[in-house]
Amino acid sequence: MLTELSRYLDENRSELGLPEVNRVELCFFKAGGNPWNEGRINFLVFNGGEKDPLLFIKVMREERYDSLDREYRIMEMMAAHNEIAPFLPLPIKHVAISGHSAIIQGACHGTRLLTLMGTHRTLFFQKEGIEKAFHHALTFAAPFNKVMKHHIGTEEFRKTATGPIASFYETFEESNPKNEKLSSILEEVEKEMGESPVVVPAHGDYSATNIFVNPDNRITVIDWETAIEESLPFLDLFYFMSKYIHNLKVRPKDRWR
Repeated sequence: MLTELSRYLDENRSELGLPEVNRVELCFFKAGGNPWNEGRINFLVFNGGEKDPLLFIKVMREERYDSLDREYRIMEMMAAHNEIAPFLPLPIKHVAISGHSAIIQGACHGTRLLTLMGTHRTLFFQKEGIEKAFHHALTFAAPFNKVMKHHIGTEEFRKTATGPIASFYETFEESNPKNEKLSSILEEVEKEMGESPVVVPAHGDYSATNIFVNPDNRITVIDWETAIEESLPFLDLFYFMSKYIHNLKVRPKDRWR
């Protein structure tokens, strides 16, 4: 597979932004993925002995798999908007290598936001770090939710936006009072939305793990494999907030303060 992948990259250097001058052999470095014989495998691509990667590639081990199709479709849709494109790891290509689905995209340069998080056990002493993290998260979330929103009907909103949240929660929480409370909250959301509800795409795992802070302090949002096309506005931001606080690993009694 790597031989065919290397050949494809070499034949499409210009389109993928690979250097044409002083060509050297491309190097592949396995960068995670699923450890078993199914799922995806990731590669970073380097130009010879250079230290900075040029491309990041996801390849599915199964010959028939649609998650990368969905990821590519959503990223292409977002890349068409000038306000959103700078936050994506572009360029991006969706190809078949030896019959296996693959996404080829620009490599990120910088630091994952997760590694910039504070480690103090008390949230008060992480105030500055938390403020910076939320600033980075909002830098993308605000224009994303403004640009990508669209209106749908009330029944479709219930089916695609609020219904899946209730169903997902029920599989993990057996408490009827808690499920009833969530249902009540979602009903209020539907009521507030009125007759023309707004939905936006959702990343699905908008966390400090999937946000790169570039050397110039810009951010790049990666790993859109779990994205969906219609969801609640700013649901990704709520996910970021809750998972970020959880990842701080502070004492449980202080976690939600």
